[in-house]
Amino acid sequence: MPKRKRKVSSDDFYKRKHKRLDTIALIAKILAWLVLLVSFLAAIGEFIQTKNFLEFEIMNGVLGGTADFSDLMSQRPIFSISLFVEMFNTILNGVIYAVVLKAISLALYMLIEIDLNYSLMNEGE
Repeated sequence: MPKRKRKVSSDDFYKRKHKRLDTIALIAKILAWLVLLVSFLAAIGEFIQTKNFLEFEIMNGVLGGTADFSDLMSQRPIFSISLFVEMFNTILNGVIYAVVLKAISLALYMLIEIDLNYSLMNEGE
């Protein structure tokens, strides 16, 4: 005996739509935190990479007159400033992306709530 397809009512449609939007909002919220974490790890990676590169240059004698990384940073502030600006730029980009993702998440949650409130108001009439 073939199964009959049941008609999809408007209530079922709204429930499925809300679940989809809720899932997308949850994914955006989780991605926002991951973006923040990755941006902080990338900033730390930039510091380590720059530190290793400058120590390698010091060891090879390219940057003569300095004993180690901390001496180079104190004697030549341009290296410190450029490193700080690069790290700040990476973190700022991550914060901006995280705020946008968080805003998308909150907007979707608001749309769900508005739609549910209108549905409840229409049922009450």
